[in-house]
Amino acid sequence: MKKKLLFAACALLCAVSASADDFLYSSTAKYKIDGPNVVENGDFHDVDLGGWTNGLAEAVDGTTWGVETKVGPNGENAIKSLAANYDADNGGTSTLVGTWPVSRGFYIISYWVKSPSVLSSTIAGAGSTNYINFFYNADGDNTVTTAYAPLTALTTEWSQVVIPAQVDADGFIVFNAYNIATDVMFTNFEIRTATEVYDTRVPQRYVDYVSKLMAEPDFAAGAEELGILDYLEILKEMIGEDPETGDDITSFIDDTFEPIFQEYINSVAGNTVSRIAKDENDNDITVASYLTSWTSWGYYNWNNMSTRGTWTFEGGRWGFSPNNESLERPADDGYVASAGIQTSYNLENVGLRIASGAFNNTSIKAGRYMFQIEAQAVAASNKAAPYGADPSVIITEPTIWLGKDTVLVENDTLNGNYWKKYYIIRDITEEDIANGLQVSAGFKFPNMANGKGGRYSLRNPEFRFIGKSQDDIDHLYAYDQLAVQQNAFKTRLDSAQKISTYTQAQGYPWGHKVLQDSIDKYSVLYADLLTVVDANGIELQPDRVTLAFKDEILAAVQNMNRAINGFYSTNRYYQTLISDIAICNTSLNADQNAAGDKATFQTVISKAQAMVDATTTDADEVDAFNAMDEELLTAKEEFEKSCASRANPANLYVKNKNLNFESWSSKSTYSSDQTVNGWEITIGADGKQWDIAPNNAYEFGHRASIWRGTSVGPNGRMKQTISITTPGVYEFRSRAFSAEYGDGAKWPEYMAIATICGAILDWDTFENAPVDTIYHPNVRLFFGELGSVNDSITLTKCAPADHLRRADGSLAYTRESPMEYSIIFIKEGSDSLTMEFGLEALENGATAGASTFGFGDNRLYYLGPKAAYETATDADYQAAVNEAKALIAQYTTADGVDPTVGWIVYKLMRYVGDTSYPWAEGSGLGYVAPTTLQEKQNVYLSLREYMQMLKYSVDPEILGIEELPAQPAVAVPARQQGTYNLNGMRMDGQQLPAGLYIINGRKVVVK
Repeated sequence: MKKKLLFAACALLCAVSASADDFLYSSTAKYKIDGPNVVENGDFHDVDLGGWTNGLAEAVDGTTWGVETKVGPNGENAIKSLAANYDADNGGTSTLVGTWPVSRGFYIISYWVKSPSVLSSTIAGAGSTNYINFFYNADGDNTVTTAYAPLTALTTEWSQVVIPAQVDADGFIVFNAYNIATDVMFTNFEIRTATEVYDTRVPQRYVDYVSKLMAEPDFAAGAEELGILDYLEILKEMIGEDPETGDDITSFIDDTFEPIFQEYINSVAGNTVSRIAKDENDNDITVASYLTSWTSWGYYNWNNMSTRGTWTFEGGRWGFSPNNESLERPADDGYVASAGIQTSYNLENVGLRIASGAFNNTSIKAGRYMFQIEAQAVAASNKAAPYGADPSVIITEPTIWLGKDTVLVENDTLNGNYWKKYYIIRDITEEDIANGLQVSAGFKFPNMANGKGGRYSLRNPEFRFIGKSQDDIDHLYAYDQLAVQQNAFKTRLDSAQKISTYTQAQGYPWGHKVLQDSIDKYSVLYADLLTVVDANGIELQPDRVTLAFKDEILAAVQNMNRAINGFYSTNRYYQTLISDIAICNTSLNADQNAAGDKATFQTVISKAQAMVDATTTDADEVDAFNAMDEELLTAKEEFEKSCASRANPANLYVKNKNLNFESWSSKSTYSSDQTVNGWEITIGADGKQWDIAPNNAYEFGHRASIWRGTSVGPNGRMKQTISITTPGVYEFRSRAFSAEYGDGAKWPEYMAIATICGAILDWDTFENAPVDTIYHPNVRLFFGELGSVNDSITLTKCAPADHLRRADGSLAYTRESPMEYSIIFIKEGSDSLTMEFGLEALENGATAGASTFGFGDNRLYYLGPKAAYETATDADYQAAVNEAKALIAQYTTADGVDPTVGWIVYKLMRYVGDTSYPWAEGSGLGYVAPTTLQEKQNVYLSLREYMQMLKYSVDPEILGIEELPAQPAVAVPARQQGTYNLNGMRMDGQQLPAGLYIINGRKVVVK
């Protein structure tokens, strides 16, 4: 085999043509020079600066530029900046200009530059420091038609800058430099036609890596026998021939060298990271192992990735996405983990580590290991392009570690144009493990301080067990997993056997046969497992300890989980109907509902109770119970609507939907448009993700939010629809926030919603705001007919004063503290209307101001006929005004407002139209008295919010979500006694997390 491969390699080498032409390299490409230099006096041998002018086409000013003799990299003359001057007209006496006619074609521009200190050039235009640009135009003037120059690092040693330039029509290439730091020198300007050729630096880096690895004692022994070192020499010779294309080299690496190299590496050190293999049909499959692979993760939004799989990402804003053209490799070449942050911020303590000493529930074994990973790094260039490269920042000395040992990679420079491989080899001893060593490996980037910002990227991690082949690793992993899953398997079987005894009295009439069938089936497989690896972990049949058998056992454990969950899910409908009957009995007997049509409601309750009483265990009646529950809740809504008022609102029944996110998982993320739990989730043009997460600032314990950062405002929408028929007043009530982050952001201290327009504090931009706008017109709650545009309340940014703190020093209100919002809809007539409600910011963006927004505690109410609601609203509004006026008087003396609470009192004064409001005169604020129901409700909520804050500033103990009003005691049937969550699952005897529960037929908030 070795001779055959070597013969093929030699034949390939003979076919590669050699070239003796000159080559130039840019940061990412290689070029063969094939034309004369069009620049005259590019090395300044003519000390009178022939061919060079200033920006006015005049002789170069000798006070700003001068020629230094024999100082160039090869003893050439060079031109030096004598004084850093800027011409306001971007082309005056201090500008150095070169203009050269060119024909259509591809050119390489090159020059050498040296600086007294490390600096970076710019191409940003007028007023910039160290502006250095090459550009094309048709006339040879200072107008930039096509710019070529990249950002360039100016270093203390002579360095060559190479710039590709495509010229599409005859014209001129112009060099323009101004405001250049004193003592910066240039020489050897050249512009030549060229051809891009294969960049041999790419395979050379591969050769360097392989050579280094093969020199390690752990890998050197068998390399010569397989001919790896011979192949390596052939590859070096192929690179040395400077081929114009890389087809032959790429083919040799991919088809000849890499397969045998990887086969050898895997035979010496099996990879403990999950990998892609081929099944019997030649399809890609993921082969599980100790550490989770990155290959199957998929996109993960920036700023959200910390611990993922068996890896922990630290510092910066980590995300995971496909490789792209900004990196060296092609766009489809694997996934990349990147941490980035804008310039003006520090990028510190950024790195990756294995999450713990146990990988996928498998304890690591003593032995010799290698950790390897590929890395890139680049500093940010400017705020406008916050993740672009700043070549003047040299990023050096990363750190890699394994076990107890850490290695600082000295004298190494990370690059933003190509990947670099790093590895470390270390022993992990039995003593280490016995002493509780948490086996760790990882990679840490150097800190980027002084507000540099930038992007750090990693990919293709490997964690190899040296001395174990890949077959050894697979067997070891299969054994460990069988031992681990053995206990999990037994636990599931025991649990299933226990719950199969649950009776109808406990709320479990259905699903027993299906559950028992699963127990019987998988008990046989569990007994078989014990004949392969016994309960003490001894391998009785090593030949059956395979990944395939491990997968079979794991699938069995998962199927038992499904069987148990299915049993609970099947009975959930029975339990839900029981809990809803209890809720309906409570509503039926509540004093505030005494005027309702009790007889009709009682008929439906009795029908539901009869279905429960007639339940048998030999029939699964899920669909019938679900339909009965829907009928029951519809009847409850109609009953409560019949006696609804402002003081006694009827909750609208939204079928099969979850308004308040409380039954969602602990944290759910959505980065694509979809419908979940009845909510239509739209990501928006900015493509960010919604998070549904626990948050104790909300009564129901969860909120939905979306975030982007200071540079781009997110957009998106979450909405639901509902049909309404009964005439009268409807309300969408929600608690929401809209906030901005970033240095220098201005904030109203805490601005609740109201319909009074104009400036707030120093905000003089609101005078022409629409009537329902306090600050943020692009983030809005809405409730109205489907497709309506006049149905919204816009959100204020809220960032309270820092002095509103609790006794422990924490802020009582934060910039994400939700405020209460109400949107009123008055329905006329009895025709059915389709309504939509939710939160949207589809027009939000970089200049709109909100970095994040969210909402929760959503309710849909029917509040009775319009006339009665108007009367009650007027009374509540006037009572709030009177209470606010009394508080204003309480904290106001002849000397003015009490300064400790003045900022709150001033808000109250504004909302009640107090003429002593300090900003009223001459500020354009004025006072707009509320007239509509919506306006009065807005001011009512604002006053209530500020009065609570005022009371809190006097007594910090009173702040918090109001408890639900006490409900009258109602006799609850014994079958309905107990504790249920909102999914109808019985929770008796369990530790209840924060949330809303039905306890003995009553809603109870657990905090």
